Amino acid sequence: MSEKQAKRLRRMEKDVENIRDGLKEATCGAYEQEVRLSDAESGLKDQDARLKKLEGGLDSFQRYLLETKDHAALKAQDERWTAVRRAIDAEQAVRIWKAVCAGTIAAAALTILMSALAINARGESVQPEQTLPPEPPAIVRTIQAVQNAPDAPEENENERIEAALLARAHKLEDVRVTYYDAHCVRCCGKTDGVTASGLQATPYVSAAVDPAVIPLGADVLVDYGDGVLHYLRADDTGAGITGNRIDICVASHAEALWLGVDRADVYWVEG
Repeated sequence: MSEKQAKRLRRMEKDVENIRDGLKEATCGAYEQEVRLSDAESGLKDQDARLKKLEGGLDSFQRYLLETKDHAALKAQDERWTAVRRAIDAEQAVRIWKAVCAGTIAAAALTILMSALAINARGESVQPEQTLPPEPPAIVRTIQAVQNAPDAPEENENERIEAALLARAHKLEDVRVTYYDAHCVRCCGKTDGVTASGLQATPYVSAAVDPAVIPLGADVLVDYGDGVLHYLRADDTGAGITGNRIDICVASHAEALWLGVDRADVYWVEG
């Protein structure tokens, strides 16, 4: 082998070593890239786990807000229901008292008229006697006593009104009490709020009854047995309202569902 060929051979061997070194460096670089990619993937997985935890916490917080909001809404509805009940109770008591007073006055006028006709029929002439206004019957005196005693406990007031109504009321025991929205299709199949009596349904005043049991137009007293009395008017009927059952009109379908089903004694007086 000539010297020239030997030099060329050594140069080629050196080039081969340089190529091998380059391949080693490339292999090391590729390994480092794989390590970096693996680290990046691990970081992404950690980020996903954190995001999931954050989403879970957000869902829990949103549920808590909804539960708090629902509780506040139910509490507000309960307070409104209690206030409306008391206002309606007072209004119905005054209306019943006025009706009884009107009946008493009409009865007294009829008695005086009949006496005058009898005297004229006999041909007698008498001086008209000074008459005093007739003493109100027991129910009127009872309601007057209740109205003039604002400081009396609510339980005693309800008991007095109930006792007054018992003198002329019909009683139904263990009546199934439900609730409905007169403007809800799901409750009554229509949204106009017109009752069977032709009147517009009034929440916490109107009630649906079975006319065979309670006549339309009757004044109704619902005694829940826990000191809560509810005065209503029999304005409406319903396909499912039969027998010892009464359906009370409320402000919304949600409120009707929330109130559910009760049992109570029901008194009614023809209006």
